[in-house]
Amino acid sequence: MDKAMCNWTDYDGINSLPVGEYLWRVSHQHLDSVVVQFRDKVRLRGHGHGDRVASPKFDYWDGYRVHLPDGLQYRSVDRNDPAVTVEGIDLLTCPFCGEPVMWAFHAGFIGAAPHQRGSFEIKHCFADVQRDDPRKAAELWNTRT
Repeated sequence: MDKAMCNWTDYDGINSLPVGEYLWRVSHQHLDSVVVQFRDKVRLRGHGHGDRVASPKFDYWDGYRVHLPDGLQYRSVDRNDPAVTVEGIDLLTCPFCGEPVMWAFHAGFIGAAPHQRGSFEIKHCFADVQRDDPRKAAELWNTRT
């Protein structure tokens, strides 16, 4: 099993991690069977009253409490980890230069994380594919004529 698929820890909640960058793993909120991995930070934030708390940057504060997605997992970041990965989707190399390509994510709203609304992009050299569903983006990218 490759490193990206092992050593995941279930997130225990607020104040369970020190401030810093982590690799997060969670199911997409709107796309069935899509699991994304992405880099993001735990930072100190206010939460209405009392002391500041350590919480992932992509949390949601409703005015009463901090919310995070169910099934959230994390691990320490390796310098080779990409910013965004979609599990189970292999991408062909760039058709122009033959180099490996990487995912990018464009938020659908300010502060959106890759497990929320937005679009996934595969871009290298002169080729560019962007779709809301990474499976459709990968299908287009991997089609060679």
